[in-house]
Amino acid sequence: MSFPINPEVNVVDDGLVKGGPILDLTQRQNEVLILLKENSKLTKRDLAKLLDINVSAAQMHIELLKVKGYITRLGGTRGQWHILK
Repeated sequence: MSFPINPEVNVVDDGLVKGGPILDLTQRQNEVLILLKENSKLTKRDLAKLLDINVSAAQMHIELLKVKGYITRLGGTRGQWHILK
């Protein structure tokens, strides 16, 4: 999953900037990142169980962390997570 970045989305409305990439992590994304730092071999199913969320939600958080440049996968299915930031 990827999210296109549109350079023309900085529309200011009532003092708020709308659109563009989200640079900060949510609380849940921070939790996922911390867990992956502690154990780089966690699967999306492991994360879902540890965080008490659906596997699809864990997958979404993983994908967003990859898009934001925080993690990458080394070695495919049986590989491990590499923390970039």
